[in-house]
Amino acid sequence: MSRVFCALLCVLLCNRVLPAGEPADKSGYNLFRPAPDSLLRELTTDRPDKTESPITVDAGHFQLEMDFASYTFDRTKHETTKAWAVAPTNLKIGLLNNVDLQLIVETYNIERTKDRDTGQTRRASGFGDVTLRCKTNFWGNDSGPTAFGMMPFVKLPTAADDIGNGAVEGGVILPLLIRLPDEWEIGTEIEADHARNSGRGGYHQEVVNSVTVGHDVGKFS
Repeated sequence: MSRVFCALLCVLLCNRVLPAGEPADKSGYNLFRPAPDSLLRELTTDRPDKTESPITVDAGHFQLEMDFASYTFDRTKHETTKAWAVAPTNLKIGLLNNVDLQLIVETYNIERTKDRDTGQTRRASGFGDVTLRCKTNFWGNDSGPTAFGMMPFVKLPTAADDIGNGAVEGGVILPLLIRLPDEWEIGTEIEADHARNSGRGGYHQEVVNSVTVGHDVGKFS
């Protein structure tokens, strides 16, 4: 999957098609000089799918994204973990026309882990970790056939020991959006993480890919 993403990215970098009409110049707007309502781009979120968007929040504006609840199931050779995240929140602030800052808060987590060898079950709950992200869009923020961005992030270990791993972790996400005819879109990303080892000291690197196909079912004003 990573090879496919890299090949697709190289093609787009070399053969990027410019939009027919250039969007309004919003480079002069920032956090303290907000972009006017007449120039705001359509609302774009990083939720609910797992593929991030390269589109940023307009300068000087705020955006709040929240899930009512999300469920995760993880099965390894020796353990099975079921986890609920209640009201995880992502607060975004537009710093520049193509840069926003994000604060992700894991408000409340419930985890149940079962040891498949012994049959013992451990339950934990409480406040989770906090993640800081900064997204930069390189092109396609307002229009065009494609959009591309970069989003480095760092996770702060604010969770209790029985919820989080107590380690600072980080990485970078490279999201790519392809706009297709009839309002269809393909979103894909490659993510490189610097993650803490679970059973021993030290860190290791992980690479994650995801692909999303989307289409608007309706618009609300």
